[in-house]
Amino acid sequence: MKKPFVLAVFLTVCATILFYPRPGFIEAAYKFNFVLTFLVLFLIFLLMANTNSLKRSLIFFALSVFIAFGAEAKGVNLDHKFVYAPVNLELFRVPISIITWWGIFISLCYCFTNTFLAWTKNAKPSLLNKGSFKFIPLMVVIDALLVSSIGLLVEPLGTYLGNWRWFSNSAYFGVPLADFRGWFLVSGLCCLIIRVFEYYFPVNKKADYWAHLLVVLLFAFLNLNFARIAAGYGLTGVALVGIYVTLPLVFVNLMLFLYRKPPSTK
Repeated sequence: MKKPFVLAVFLTVCATILFYPRPGFIEAAYKFNFVLTFLVLFLIFLLMANTNSLKRSLIFFALSVFIAFGAEAKGVNLDHKFVYAPVNLELFRVPISIITWWGIFISLCYCFTNTFLAWTKNAKPSLLNKGSFKFIPLMVVIDALLVSSIGLLVEPLGTYLGNWRWFSNSAYFGVPLADFRGWFLVSGLCCLIIRVFEYYFPVNKKADYWAHLLVVLLFAFLNLNFARIAAGYGLTGVALVGIYVTLPLVFVNLMLFLYRKPPSTK
């Protein structure tokens, strides 16, 4: 994919999210605004296709959505831990927007983890790299922690805005701590399946550094924008959590980018 086109899509997505008119980005995302959701999905698929085929990227996204839907439907209909505010597009009382953004967050964080490999000149674990299977658990943990870090911002915001309501003790800005265990387990399961599949069926595709860098910038932008929105609603503590979690991750990643190994001249 041509660099100017992907960069234009990236800037369009960021501008749309940043300057989205009232009721704002959070409400538009929850109510499944088609234009906003399409733009973000399109960018995610472009970035995922940097290291995978588009077909494989779509399958990975669909897998994430399917697993997330199962977890959400169980929590709403069987465990009765929470309930969503009614929207037009929902399935078994779970908004379509929720499972769509699950797929977006998991795909983005999967790509973010891959950037650490790119900056350190390491390939993804695969049969082509002998002994690399042992690194899969570490990568899955990183994937899941990254997704959970987004949850630290999204969950309090959605609760405050009334997009969902909890029936149990809420220790973290109105959100039960056990909810983040769910974020970790759901995203971890999705990424485990993806990375094991990639191990046995690797794709030998040369990735572009600029696309990896856009992944890092998109991760930083989304999280800091969530923090900005939280601060605007007076949720200063949530905003600070987002900043203190996001900035160190992005800083370390960009330092690895700046001091990455130079390409071999042989």
